[in-house]
Amino acid sequence: MTQRICDGLTVIEAGAGSIAGSMIGMMLADNGAHVVKLEPPEGDPLRSGNVNGFLAWNRGKDSQVCDLRTNEGQAQARDLIAKADVFIDGFGTGVTDGWGLGYEALKASNPALVYCAIRGFASTGPYAHLPAYEAIVAAKSGVFTRGMFAYRPGPQFANELLGSHGAAHMGVSSVLAALIVRDKTGKGQRVEASMYQGLSPFDYFGVVTIQAMRQAMAKQAASGEQPKVGVSASRYTFIPCTKDGRWMVFCTLLPHQLQALARACGVAHVLEDPRFKDAPYFQSAEDADEFEQHVWEAVRQMTAAELMERVLAEPDVACEIAGTTEEAMQHAQVLHNHHVVEVEDPRLGTIKEIGPIARFLGSPSVIDRSAPAIGEQTREVRRSSSPAGAAPLPKHPLEGITIVEFGYFYAMPNGTTLAAALGARVIKIEDQRGDPQRWSFGIRETGGSKVMEGKESFAIDLRKPEGQAVIHKILETADVFVCGFRPGVAEKMNLGYDKAKEINPGIVYLHAGGYGYDGPQSHRAMYAQIATAVAGGFHRQSGMWLDPAMADGMSVDELRVVLAPRINSIVTGDANASLGVLSGLLFAIYHQHRTGQGQFVSTTMLNGNLYGTSDDFITYEGKPPLPLMDPEQWGLNALYRCYPAAEGHVCLAAPTEKAWQALVAALGQSDLANDPQFADVAARKEHDEALIKALEAVFQAKPAQAWEDELIPKGIACVKVTEVGAAQFAVDDPGLRESGLTFEIDEPTFGRIVREGLPATFSETPGRLGIPCLTGEHTDALLQEYGYSEEEITRLKEAGVVFDQEACKAQ
Repeated sequence: MTQRICDGLTVIEAGAGSIAGSMIGMMLADNGAHVVKLEPPEGDPLRSGNVNGFLAWNRGKDSQVCDLRTNEGQAQARDLIAKADVFIDGFGTGVTDGWGLGYEALKASNPALVYCAIRGFASTGPYAHLPAYEAIVAAKSGVFTRGMFAYRPGPQFANELLGSHGAAHMGVSSVLAALIVRDKTGKGQRVEASMYQGLSPFDYFGVVTIQAMRQAMAKQAASGEQPKVGVSASRYTFIPCTKDGRWMVFCTLLPHQLQALARACGVAHVLEDPRFKDAPYFQSAEDADEFEQHVWEAVRQMTAAELMERVLAEPDVACEIAGTTEEAMQHAQVLHNHHVVEVEDPRLGTIKEIGPIARFLGSPSVIDRSAPAIGEQTREVRRSSSPAGAAPLPKHPLEGITIVEFGYFYAMPNGTTLAAALGARVIKIEDQRGDPQRWSFGIRETGGSKVMEGKESFAIDLRKPEGQAVIHKILETADVFVCGFRPGVAEKMNLGYDKAKEINPGIVYLHAGGYGYDGPQSHRAMYAQIATAVAGGFHRQSGMWLDPAMADGMSVDELRVVLAPRINSIVTGDANASLGVLSGLLFAIYHQHRTGQGQFVSTTMLNGNLYGTSDDFITYEGKPPLPLMDPEQWGLNALYRCYPAAEGHVCLAAPTEKAWQALVAALGQSDLANDPQFADVAARKEHDEALIKALEAVFQAKPAQAWEDELIPKGIACVKVTEVGAAQFAVDDPGLRESGLTFEIDEPTFGRIVREGLPATFSETPGRLGIPCLTGEHTDALLQEYGYSEEEITRLKEAGVVFDQEACKAQ
């Protein structure tokens, strides 16, 4: 049998319903680790709180009943953890320390232990005490504030698992990085990933853009200049409605993609109008709106099936139906990629659910066992052998790993940026114009600053054989090559897997595509919102508004005014994909470290996003439906939603019976406590609207901050909603700086700015705060490092093979 990546590792996992902790354990179990889930006698809260998610996120694990609230349970846990390689702590700040299960207490008996803590914000700072519910972290972080994208005043709840999903990938990647360090040095360490850090990939460029705009405004004010008013407009996204009421999501970032869209929709003739010659860039918002109207009118005349047939004939059209997550399980490419697996559950029968995080050809993942019943254990926990390494600690976890990056925009490059933050060296291949992420989104470099952090830019023309030869030389000693282009692009540049393996047999070659490396739709273009649409992100957010019956009888104008503003989703597609790239990379690097073997690895934007909706990417007989929000997107139910307060809004998370009892006691609402309508969970569900009205009246009595100050110390998860956007919160909030969740750096284009923090904190080998690279900034230095003389470098420049920073500025 082929060795799996994590064979021989023992992992103990514990947490009070931690989604991130469960997902970390799942990914390790999928790849061979023996994962034992410690549960109280009543079971992990996810067993009842998210039944579908629990089934997927706990497959392949053992369950051991261990009541950590008791002395006996704590002693039992200590004995198990003393034998383990990894302990996953998914409790709140200070909880495990109070049980004698904090890192300092455990490392005495197991100095090689890698201890992974998952928190809401951080274990220190002003937000350490906030309960780590998804909604609480998102509300406090500004995620519910949509700004210009809001269709109504006030916060819009996000029915997403953004923080948990992000923390899971950052957590598992950090565990693997810490295990590499442990093997070399013999020393374990504590790593901590937070849900707030998990949210950071979902801000693509807002943090830098806000600060760049403030700088520009300050400069204008100081000089007395009048603010410049832009006259151009763009349309990168179109979301029209078909004849049969299905909403189609199109993304066109480049002119040739817009032309393909026009052909697919049957409006190519419209592009003959001089006003539309540069589409998707227009000279005015009126021109842009008129072109969009043509698209809407055409799409409204076709069924979704008819339109998709035309779309599939145009590979450059990035388009999908805004469907449900379950519909994605029938997508031809999803099936081809084995993103759906089947497992047999002794209680539920056949379950179809999410597949492995990546396709590892040299060390395949195996998913063959469903989530355990409470206390179901298949094998004994054996003491792990102590690592033999005795090298000094490296400066950073991935120090000494070299990654060559070949791809543009965000979905793949942000994954390698996160690897760079863990200490890897990342050499980014660009052409003379640079990655379009640098200049496609407003002020040049605002869009690209984040995904350039900690990298070295090599500007080169890979259409020329001499350019290919230069990269081949770099690959001779590289550890990893990552390609983010569609299949065939790297091969045209003589950089396909076969060539890379010929040059360097031990290399990890990761293809990070939209649809996949091969298969019926692998050649298609994909962008963020397309992946979101397939994975069900629009459905999670828009709910009932996506029902085709809602569009019956409506004209295009009515659809655009009434329904279209409610068809929305947080743009998760690139961010989720980048997290999948990070985890795929770290599993492959860990395997390479353990065995010395390279391999081909494939991640997809599809799968990265399906992981983000994996609690609904599952089918079995009797499956409960995904809870959807109320029509105005305030929340999921009376006890998990936002409410207006006397000033501002609060977000409440009280989903359990214990939380309900604590809430009514803290509010002094004996009438609610004694009302038979709200006597138990079932009754409260049945009378949800009545409970919403009752709580609305209560919360309007005080300002939101007063409610937070009163309820949080009593253990009630209720916070004031941050009503500036997530990017502005990250830039301005001093509590984040105090917690080490944001930092200041000297950005080469914008000077001293705030940026989000590192993927995780490490007690012994901290991550690396990198400075963004500029196009071609490191070309000369890299050529010199790899043995090129000054004369050879001059000749390559004169021949237009390589370009330094000055040559790139001219473009």
